[in-house]
Amino acid sequence: MNYGADYGKLVVIVDMVDIGRVLIDSPDKSIPRCIYPLRRLSLTKIKVEKVHRGCRTGTLIKKSKGKDITAEFKKTPVSIKMEKYKIKKNLTDFERFKAMVLRKQRSYQKGHLNAKPKKAPAKAAPAKAAAPAKAAGPPPSPKGGKKPKEPKAEGGKKKGKK
Repeated sequence: MNYGADYGKLVVIVDMVDIGRVLIDSPDKSIPRCIYPLRRLSLTKIKVEKVHRGCRTGTLIKKSKGKDITAEFKKTPVSIKMEKYKIKKNLTDFERFKAMVLRKQRSYQKGHLNAKPKKAPAKAAPAKAAAPAKAAGPPPSPKGGKKPKEPKAEGGKKKGKK
């Protein structure tokens, strides 16, 4: 189950009610037999062999004892993800802080180990005689043609409301 109070519990689909709901039963009697929506279940490829459609709870328990379903389920990615979630949920404030610091350090190391080394700057050629300074003024237009307008002197009349 991937939602609600029964999060992380193992159930077996016994029958299909319709396209969105199934009849579930638990091999360890942790959840009573009931109809449950499919969107609240995470499906795995684990099967209980020789269990027929709509089998009783006792039959399911007998068939599942032969095959250790809980041990198989613990190995699935869904179960591992659920366990990680439970561990994170039970952390104290200080433990969350330590985890954050470790995550930042790991991210920093990852970024700096993968970074390409910077090239050394090229050595400058010996300086020649200084060129004469150009007259101050607006730079030439990059498009050519008209010269850029020079700024107006302050003190002129201002237009606008009084």
